[in-house]
Amino acid sequence: MTVPRFVGRTVVGSPDHVANVLRSTMDSGRLVAATAPVPVPNAPDVVAVRMRLRAPTPSGATRSGQLKPTPARLVTAYTLTSTTPRRWRRRAAVIAALTALAAGLLAGVAYLVWLAMQALIAALPVLVAAALVLAVLWSVLGRAGVCCPGLHCPGCRHG
Repeated sequence: MTVPRFVGRTVVGSPDHVANVLRSTMDSGRLVAATAPVPVPNAPDVVAVRMRLRAPTPSGATRSGQLKPTPARLVTAYTLTSTTPRRWRRRAAVIAALTALAAGLLAGVAYLVWLAMQALIAALPVLVAAALVLAVLWSVLGRAGVCCPGLHCPGCRHG
């Protein structure tokens, strides 16, 4: 790759900042061409300008006069990114994930309690009938003297 003669840069910022960058590159003699300011979507009072500049004298050229390719840079006079530090964003993501997990677990437990209540309501007539049958058997067998119903009387000799 040979040394490029021109480089492209995009300047994003307020109109005053972009004008200052354009003026300084024009004063240095490096500005070859520039596009008209284009408003940036969803950012009030922010414009973007694409510039074509003369390449600076290569200081990092190899022995054969070639430069290592570098990606195009974005020169910003105004930052569009959030100023929230990255670790706070990570913490917020972890807190949101834990909150969602807790909400899911709580919803699952509530659903299981609801299912248990529905099963109890459905089985309630069977449970009442079984209790009545046991009460009738207890009283009938106790009166017949076949077994001790659990209330120890004077004639009971086992306890």
